[in-house]
Amino acid sequence: IDGHVVLEGQGTALAGSLRLAGAKVAGEFCINDGVSIGPDAIGRSLDADTMSIAGDVIVQGSRTTLVGSLRLAGARLRGMLVLRDGVSIGADAEGWSIGADGLQTRHDVIVRRGTTLAGSFRLFGGQIGGQLVVDEDVRVGADAAGRSVACDGLSVIADVNVEGEGTVLV
Repeated sequence: IDGHVVLEGQGTALAGSLRLAGAKVAGEFCINDGVSIGPDAIGRSLDADTMSIAGDVIVQGSRTTLVGSLRLAGARLRGMLVLRDGVSIGADAEGWSIGADGLQTRHDVIVRRGTTLAGSFRLFGGQIGGQLVVDEDVRVGADAAGRSVACDGLSVIADVNVEGEGTVLV
């Protein structure tokens, strides 16, 4: 895709999932301002495994909802992964809201400002070129094994911050 991928606007709804596994995006990938994306048969709303993105991945907005999980396993981002401003992300059949094993970013991974994850945040074997930040009234559920955040083998170049009033890891 020679440019940005942007889904935005209140009332924009996909009844089923969005699959971009292996896609190459020359710009940013954004889901903004009240977009709703339904799940597939195993509970994934966005499947972007092994996707290559030249910019940031941003999911934001208080009415933005992924009914199922966000999958970025093996994805490579030259920018940041940002989930903010009241986004709600459901969980897949295994209880993951974000499944990002092997994710590689050149910059930060940020989850903040009222974001709710119904399941766990999984980053096994990932490489983050900046900070991992979870703050400002974030709520993270748990997977079937009772984990809220699972980061075995994660490499983070800068700080890891989990803080802020109202931030809850269930």
